[in-house]
Parts: sequence; structure tokens; C-alpha cells
Amino acid sequence: MKAISVKPMLYLDTGVLSTFMHSNTPLNDFTLVYSDAHLLDWKNADNPTPELDFLSSQNALHLSQRDDKVLASPKDANLAFQQVTDFDVAPMGKLWAMMHGGGADQNAEITMQSIIRELTGVPVSFDSQAISPYQKDRRLSIRDIDQVWARTESQVKKQYPSDDQNPINTIAHSLCGDDLREFQKAFPENLTSFSEIQIACGVLSLMGIGQSKGLRKQKPIAAEAGEHDYIDCQHIAFGLHCDAFITADVATAEKATYLSNYWNLRTVICLREKIRRPEAP
Repeated sequence: MKAISVKPMLYLDTGVLSTFMHSNTPLNDFTLVYSDAHLLDWKNADNPTPELDFLSSQNALHLSQRDDKVLASPKDANLAFQQVTDFDVAPMGKLWAMMHGGGADQNAEITMQSIIRELTGVPVSFDSQAISPYQKDRRLSIRDIDQVWARTESQVKKQYPSDDQNPINTIAHSLCGDDLREFQKAFPENLTSFSEIQIACGVLSLMGIGQSKGLRKQKPIAAEAGEHDYIDCQHIAFGLHCDAFITADVATAEKATYLSNYWNLRTVICLREKIRRPEAP
């Protein structure tokens, strides 16, 4: 599953990497790696140059997706940053918020028009008379799914007692037949691709597990939370291809740990407190 590397690959998420570079911790036993998820995070940063220069000085490897597999290759971080585009991040943030019942727009048509316009640059107008599964004033959302999930999880645990604290295993053990096969479309027994991790991360978020704060708000902040959740899924998908994955985000650690345990991956996952980057003298 992992790309070939002489030393164990170490993946630090964006928050950790920004402080790790000031800790003087030796990296002699590890190969530091970064991905486009880091670069997308830094697209909105005031000054990502110190982090990019640090990656270059460490000869960090760039993780990329090819044919749904993850490959590690030498690539200067500054060059990679110039080449990456966040073209689809904002539309995905709005879509993800809408699916969770959040966002500033009050109906599905307005949100979808905005997303299509951002992706294509072409204004669109939906025929309000067209047959649609959504009424004009109805939000495209999964309302209160976290409360529903909490009740479902409680009922499943009562009916199928288990010492396993992993909710993915708890549900899988409670299902059979067609229900289990449907569940395994999101959580296959055997992990084979990068996309499967991304999809599973998204489903966990829809369940209310490791969900970004503000995703259900009826305000523009929901779209920002959606962007964070979208990029977070990429961090996890790349991080679980490495030997060690350190994050400063509790939600990220939660989802990564559940998925790693479910698939019996060997990635060591650590949660580190996020420390503010020191100001330049």
C-alpha cells in the first residue's frame, strides 16, 4: 500500500508541520512527506514560505495520487505550491455544507447554481417547473443526521453488545445480507484505493463522527467548514499511506484512527497539541 521509501514515511498535517519546524526535532530516522492537501491549506495562508522552504530543506517527498494509488516522489515544495490549484475547493465546500444541512443559501437551487457558476464560469438558471426530488424552498440536506446517528449507534450497541469502541465495526457487526453489502460500499473489507479512504472519511462526517465545526451553521462559515472537511479527507487518505501520521486536529485523529483500526493498517497515528507558530524576529 505504501510507496517505496528507504526510511519510514512521516506525515505531519498542516498545523503540526507549521510548529514542528521550530522544534529542532531530528528527522534522521524518517522521510518527511507532504501532499497537495498541505498546499491547498496554504493557499489561504498569509505567508507559507517558511513551511515550503522547510520542506525543501528536508528533501521532503511529494505524495500524489495516480490511478487511485499514492506515489512518493522528490519534488521541490515551492514548485509544487505554484502548480497546485484550489479551483474545486470552494465549490466542494459549499456542496459539502449543503449536504450536511448548512450554508448561507436557503434552497438547493441557489446553491447548485452558485457551485456550477464557480466550476464553469457560466451562469445557469434551473427550470422551476422541472421535475425534481427537491421542492423549490427545500434545502438539500440531511437534517439532524448526527442526532439520528447517535440514537442508531446506541440502539445497535444495546442489541449487539461489543467491547469494540470503533463505530464502524459496531455497525458492520450488526448488519448482514444486502444491508451489509450496501454498508461495505462505503467501508469495504479490504482497502485497495485512495478514493475508498476519502469516501469513508466523508461518510463518517455525515454520521457526525469527526465532523468539522460549523458545518451545519446556516451561515457562510458552513462553506468554510466544508472546505476544511474536504481537505481533511485528503490529509487522512494520504496520511494513512504512511508509517506515521501526526495531526493537531482532534476530528482528524478520530476519523483516521477509526479507519486505520477498521482496515488493520499499520500507520501510527498521534494527536499533538497545536502550538502557535513563533513570530519572525
